[in-house]
Amino acid sequence: MVRISLTRNSTQIGYSLPKDVDRISRMQLNFLTNVDNAYDEEVDAEVTWEDQQQINSFSKLNAKYSDLEEIYNAKKIEKESLEDLSSELELADDDELVKYKIGDAFITLPLQEAQERIERESELLTQELEKLKHEMDGYVEKMNQLKVSLYGKFGKAINLERD
Repeated sequence: MVRISLTRNSTQIGYSLPKDVDRISRMQLNFLTNVDNAYDEEVDAEVTWEDQQQINSFSKLNAKYSDLEEIYNAKKIEKESLEDLSSELELADDDELVKYKIGDAFITLPLQEAQERIERESELLTQELEKLKHEMDGYVEKMNQLKVSLYGKFGKAINLERD
């Protein structure tokens, strides 16, 4: 790989190209330069009331998305734990009694009943995960629409990317 570096405003931006640079057309190199120039252009646009409302909407959607993402990840871990537990219970004897946690208490259940309960819980978690994922996708779609509008007006003067 050959590395091409461009320096703009004391910021170095690099591009990696294949060794056979001879194959890289002038048009491709011009494209890289144009991308670099577009990155450096600053947009001096006035923030209108509508723009501020869009920024606020984006912020609210982003916060809701972050909250849902935390819930989604926690439920995903819980589902993985249930799957591991189910796998472990498959190795147990059929007549063995299992301690099953409900709330803060443990009850003793036959293996078959415990497996059925775990399967039901796993199915419920799968449904909840699908619902959360669908809701998160809706937020992402709305945020992307706002990004297009706001980046179109403000360019790199606004940062709407999640870190």
